[in-house]
Amino acid sequence: MQRITVATGDLVVAANIQEILHSLADPGILSGLEMTTAAQDIIAILPGTALMDNGLLYVEDEQRQQLFPLSVAPANYTLYYQHANSQTFGGNPALLVLQPGLIPPTTFTGGFIVGWIQYPGGSVPLSTTSMFISGPRLRLARPQQKQPNEFTMAYAPFSPKWMQQALVGVSPIISDLFNVPGNTIVTKVLNGSGIISRSNYYVPFKVPSFGIGELSAEIQADSGSLVTVTLIASNGVESIPTPTGTNQWTNTPLTHRTFKIPAVANSSLLSGSQAFIKVRFELQSLNSALVKSLGVSSYTDPF
Repeated sequence: MQRITVATGDLVVAANIQEILHSLADPGILSGLEMTTAAQDIIAILPGTALMDNGLLYVEDEQRQQLFPLSVAPANYTLYYQHANSQTFGGNPALLVLQPGLIPPTTFTGGFIVGWIQYPGGSVPLSTTSMFISGPRLRLARPQQKQPNEFTMAYAPFSPKWMQQALVGVSPIISDLFNVPGNTIVTKVLNGSGIISRSNYYVPFKVPSFGIGELSAEIQADSGSLVTVTLIASNGVESIPTPTGTNQWTNTPLTHRTFKIPAVANSSLLSGSQAFIKVRFELQSLNSALVKSLGVSSYTDPF
């Protein structure tokens, strides 16, 4: 990497310091400066820092507000800070400007863009979620490295591995099959009676050192079968994947799914502790389900 030295004591270099800074990074928001609403017709800009296109660093430590003209007709606006160079000691403060139209960042000069507002009209109140678009953002720091990924995976046959807890009705018939689609081994859970069968099975594992980010399972279920997969901590707390409901199979061919585990669940799923993958079967008469694999991973992508 090339090392750049700026001699601020040099009168020639010091006069061009803003041009030097501008050559190091494109203008944009470094942190904060998000747009939100202070009232139905007032935009609030949170404190933050931005690099202007002339190389100046803008720092705002207070919330700023801008009145927005609610209108019957739809309209687009650009919200930006404008700065003019001055010989005055300390310089001039940057001015917050709300201008009609969408100004592209590639042609904007003299400051930095906070964001754009696409107003639908009808004099409706401002909405943070549907009308505001943030201006360009910079990331000068190196992104944090992702945590190492650790897997705990179990494959069929499960019949000698998992623990059963019968809840309602008769215990299902457990068998191991080969040469199902994919030429693999699966464990079959069958209700061979005329009474509904509801039972839980548990696969024990040790929580990875970096916690649990994802739960995975590969399952097949008849139309009269419902299979649900969750996690159970050693203290009995049950962790439900998100979004709820995707961790269920019914009338489903052999399908592999991966679910994110909410971060709050890791408060009970402590590193190195004993935990269980819980598989719940609700089987109507003569219906069955197949299980090929169950597992957890410490990795989950935050972006």
